Parts: sequence; C-alpha cells; structure tokens
Amino acid sequence: NTGYAIVEFKIDWIGLSDALRFKKGYEAIHQGKSDYFRAEEREDRLYCWAALDDDYNLRNMDGDYLRKKSDLKTIIGYQEEEEIKNGKLVASLSNTVEA
Repeated sequence: NTGYAIVEFKIDWIGLSDALRFKKGYEAIHQGKSDYFRAEEREDRLYCWAALDDDYNLRNMDGDYLRKKSDLKTIIGYQEEEEIKNGKLVASLSNTVEA
C-alpha cells in the first residue's frame, strides 16, 4: 500500500477543467504537489496534484499505472486530435446527407 489514490477524470475538456479545479482546490489549502514534497511531516493530510510528464515518466508503481491507464498528451496535441475527429465526423455526415 503506497498511501496514494489516483482520481480519474473524463478525457475531454470538461474532465480537464474538473481536474484543474480539483488540483487548485488543494493548492489553495497548501496541500498541492510542491507542498507535499516540501513538507517535513505530512501527518494525515491528503495532498493532490494533476499528474504531469514527470509523474508519468516515474519508474515506480505510480508511473507504471499512469503509463498503463493513460496517454501523455499536450493540450495542443489533444486539440489537434479533436479537430481531426471532428473533421472526419463532418465529412461522414456530409457523405450521408449527399447519399
């Protein structure tokens, strides 16, 4: 038992917004990532942060889980994927309407 929990959010813009609000809520009460690593004694406090590339690339159980369950993407990369999907959807709908 690592004493860690991973909270998963939807993989869309709403999920990103929810994750960032969750993270900022913990930062506001000094229980974010930097607070966790600065704390000399963590007691029974719960700390929270959004996993970034440094977490994703960790060579431990947490990094392994993140690599297994998710893809590391930049916001720009995600946006480009969405534009491609939307373009394909529009093309498909256009073909359906024209047929």
